[in-house]
Amino acid sequence: MPNRKNTHHSTDRRVVRTRAAIEQAFIDLLETTEYAKITISAIAQAADINRKTFYLHYSSIDDLLDQTVENLANRVVDSISRSFDWEDTQAALPALTRAILEELSRHANMESNLIASIEFSEVLSMARKPLTQRVEAARRERGLKPIPYLEFYVSCYLGALFGAYDAWQDGGCKESLDDIAELLHTGLAGNMCNILADF
Repeated sequence: MPNRKNTHHSTDRRVVRTRAAIEQAFIDLLETTEYAKITISAIAQAADINRKTFYLHYSSIDDLLDQTVENLANRVVDSISRSFDWEDTQAALPALTRAILEELSRHANMESNLIASIEFSEVLSMARKPLTQRVEAARRERGLKPIPYLEFYVSCYLGALFGAYDAWQDGGCKESLDDIAELLHTGLAGNMCNILADF
């Protein structure tokens, strides 16, 4: 994916508002349109900006997608960060699993329209990076030692989670999200808890 514009790091309120409008317009379009069919003109019109303004913030739609997925991943972690005890992974990881499943469910159409145009491995890669960074930062803040190969563990965890979610959708959603979260926790996620606990 292309490098992001430097304006991503600005704290100017107008810049933040404009980026939020662009991102929301993009998410809204993804709810109804395949990713490959979304144009910058359509995003600009939905966000009530012009194309030039779009390019002040993002170099391309791929760049916007990168930032949007990262923001969604960060929001999921932020939503449970106050109750997430990084030292008690047996209790903490199910909450993270449930939060990610809820976010996927909330944006089910968006996920379908992304997968229709982008390889699953690419979506997984975009979600893996911010989640790995947040785990590393949280452990650093608490004085916990780094986990070797953490990105590989996170990739396995997310792969299992996304796969279970897709199977849940394809099966007619008979089980609850709590059931799926528990299944993941007792399976691969439970093993990840043991790995994290060792460090």
